[in-house]
Amino acid sequence: MSTSSQQGFLEIPARATKCINKLNSIYPLLSFSYIVEPSSRFGEWVRNLPSSITFPLDLHPKYNHQIIKYDFLKWYPPKKFNPVFNSLIIGTPPTSKIIEFFAHASTFAGVIAFLLPLHFNTTSVKQKLPHFRLTYNEKLDNHYQFQIWTRGIYHH
Repeated sequence: MSTSSQQGFLEIPARATKCINKLNSIYPLLSFSYIVEPSSRFGEWVRNLPSSITFPLDLHPKYNHQIIKYDFLKWYPPKKFNPVFNSLIIGTPPTSKIIEFFAHASTFAGVIAFLLPLHFNTTSVKQKLPHFRLTYNEKLDNHYQFQIWTRGIYHH
């Protein structure tokens, strides 16, 4: 691993922590029925989420035994979680599947919070998910932004 890619990898947990802290200040994590981290790969987000209500998923989990090997695009919340809209989907979706992750999350989430490339265009999300609104957007650095999308009926 090159020095620059090591640096980028080491910055990911710090970004995740900052995003989770910001989200928790707006929507307390323990107020959700459940939380899903749909692309947990290395577990950067999972470390800072309440384990009792968090489902960390990934097709190819690495280095973290807590992560469930599962395709988020085929995952649905267990029936015991009701209302389903009292949920949080949080993480960093694969760049090639951002819209698919938003679309799938919107079928059961009350809040979607994603770390996204800075160049990501929110217009496509607004068009595909008219019942969600962008409630928070922060540029974190020259490469990433943190966005929180909230279902129109969602109140905390």
